[in-house]
Amino acid sequence: MKVTSIKTTTLKALLSLTKKKDKLIRRIESIERQLEEIAAHAEPGKTADDIIAEGSKPRKGIRRSGRKRRSPHGFMTSEIKRMLEAAGAQGVSVQSVVTSLDKPSSNVAVWFSNAKKAGLVDNIRRGVYRLKNAPVAVAAASIS
Repeated sequence: MKVTSIKTTTLKALLSLTKKKDKLIRRIESIERQLEEIAAHAEPGKTADDIIAEGSKPRKGIRRSGRKRRSPHGFMTSEIKRMLEAAGAQGVSVQSVVTSLDKPSSNVAVWFSNAKKAGLVDNIRRGVYRLKNAPVAVAAASIS
């Protein structure tokens, strides 16, 4: 095979595969160094497989994700109902619930939307709700 007869696409494919091969060789060398390091510090009677298996086990008490823990089931409902009862006829805004419960606004807005459909709350104005059948404060009329 003459070098002058090799097509450009073939050369590009060979170059790409050579780069992948070099990358894999470097990775294998890195793994071999890690194995040698483990073997150098290994306790008598432990195999490399034992040490690797220990390293892969999650440690107790340490959370792996940065995600917040979930609230107990029904927490948001009970807290919102408590806030609505305390607010009475004035109602409570979605934004105030979001800030006090530290929940996403979309979750709270969906809760109020579903509660309105179920007939639990009335929409006083945009973003403000009160419990259905909450006593409406009536201004005392002066009797002359």
